[in-house]
Amino acid sequence: GHGSETDREECMSKGAYEFMHKPLDIEELMIIMAKINEVNE
Repeated sequence: GHGSETDREECMSKGAYEFMHKPLDIEELMIIMAKINEVNE
């Protein structure tokens, strides 16, 4: 769904890299994916 701030906090506390709300913004998704790639290199 659309997710709330509580949902975001729960996901982040359980180890999520990032939390995105719907509708997704492709540009934002690309930035987040690049950051995740840097962390995993």
